[in-house]
Amino acid sequence: MSRCLSRSQSQSFPGEGLEETALTLFNVRFRDRQAPAAPFARLGDSGQPPDGYCLRVDPVHLRADTRGLILFDAATFSFSNEESRALLDSVADYLGQDGWRLESDHAKRWYLSGGNCRELITAPLPLLRGKPVSDYLPQGEDAPVWRQRFNETQMLMHSHPVNRQRAERGLPLVNSLWVWGGGLLPARAEQIFTRVVTNDATVGGLGI
Repeated sequence: MSRCLSRSQSQSFPGEGLEETALTLFNVRFRDRQAPAAPFARLGDSGQPPDGYCLRVDPVHLRADTRGLILFDAATFSFSNEESRALLDSVADYLGQDGWRLESDHAKRWYLSGGNCRELITAPLPLLRGKPVSDYLPQGEDAPVWRQRFNETQMLMHSHPVNRQRAERGLPLVNSLWVWGGGLLPARAEQIFTRVVTNDATVGGLGI
């Protein structure tokens, strides 16, 4: 890897954050300003394309301070596979309304797929770390439905045994979900890379 890096050349690309930049680099078209990171991340995690429209609904910690509710994604705290599965199972039925299916192959990355979504514009989770969520709430025709769903989900997660145990251990509560990166797995232009090396799920899916 060090040899490859020493021989490489850096180049700037348009895009905000790793996912958007990677999608642009791989010639993926955006629809309604929405970078479809979720279906590629799902492909990268599972090796299988998602069933229809796909959303990331990642577990997060919301902490109140003078600026409002501040978001911390699961990359900033410990969160085991066992805890993830227990929380996912508890909210799967509620989020599984209207044909949606909640799945995960990784503790910190959850996915909803199979349902219908007319218009939902969201902010990429990595760009929100340490910021107030009120500035980045979902927009678009479907936004009110999703805001209501995640308000209900917050109540389910807050009282969950996993979070009671985390509170006893002094760990951040995994008390909400963040929806982002929705879209269909689009057709892409011919691959311009012969090999892709990454530990990022979205980039991994782009390379398949």
